[in-house]
Amino acid sequence: MSRLKNPAVSVDRLVGARLKERRTMLGLSQDDLAQRIGITYQQLHKYENAVNRISASRLFLCAQELNAPIDYFFDDLGGPVAGEERRPRHRRSLSFSRAFNEISEAHLQRALVELAKVLAEPGSALPQQDKRS
Repeated sequence: MSRLKNPAVSVDRLVGARLKERRTMLGLSQDDLAQRIGITYQQLHKYENAVNRISASRLFLCAQELNAPIDYFFDDLGGPVAGEERRPRHRRSLSFSRAFNEISEAHLQRALVELAKVLAEPGSALPQQDKRS
């Protein structure tokens, strides 16, 4: 069977992408996470890029270190090609998460969370900005 047509390869890619996504959201380097789970950063890189498959026990360790439930790594299964439709929004989420983690004062983080909640409420959308400016 061709490696491209093997459904397991798609799952490996999804798990690797979600592993990288969560690590990045938390502001961890490959070396940071690799040390925490007892592997080299090269091996973590291979997991993230689906060059090597990650074992269930290693995925469990990653989930614990990344404070994520196991199903986080499989959330996009069953939909279109993993992550294709959510890339622009995904990039904004990662950018927001990185910036949020750079805020050192807890009261400012709480204020930003409250602002986001208000903006997410139905009917609270701000008027569209004029794109010419």
